[in-house]
Amino acid sequence: MGSQAKPVNAKVLPIILPEIRSMIDQSRHHVATTADLTLVHLYWNIGRVITQDIQKNEKRAGYGEQLLVGLAKALTQEYGRGYSISNLNDFRRFYETFQILQTVSVKSLEKEIDQTPSDELGKEIRQTLSNKSTDGRILQTLSAESSERILIDFKKHFRLGWSHYRLLLGQSDPLKRKFYFEQEY
Repeated sequence: MGSQAKPVNAKVLPIILPEIRSMIDQSRHHVATTADLTLVHLYWNIGRVITQDIQKNEKRAGYGEQLLVGLAKALTQEYGRGYSISNLNDFRRFYETFQILQTVSVKSLEKEIDQTPSDELGKEIRQTLSNKSTDGRILQTLSAESSERILIDFKKHFRLGWSHYRLLLGQSDPLKRKFYFEQEY
């Protein structure tokens, strides 16, 4: 009925096993790098949302502090301790200190604009698209541009995870921060 499997040729295993190990190791590294970049992007965007909301409501005394307390409580209950007031403040400082540079195609931007014509994202994308540089790279948010902000290009800085950025945020001297940032890649 069923044929018995032949034993693996002793010469074949040493040839293909290293290749398979290499593929597994490369995939694991890719997953870790992707996760790190996703968190960096997430934390920057959380900082953006918080900063922009506080700026809209800056006339109300104590608004920012109250917002952070409320957000920290809600997010910590739902997602765990990574969203404390201290971390939310770090996300804000991260957004205010760094600027994410992304490469996107004009067609994908136009498609997104068509899908969201009336919301703030659509307006922001339109503004960004109209000020797009000729090399296809755009600044994620033009309204927060500052000459002192450090540009993050994920093509160059993909090795930097959140812990790297937290260390850089701990450097109070902007020139030293930029120097250390540029040394990382």
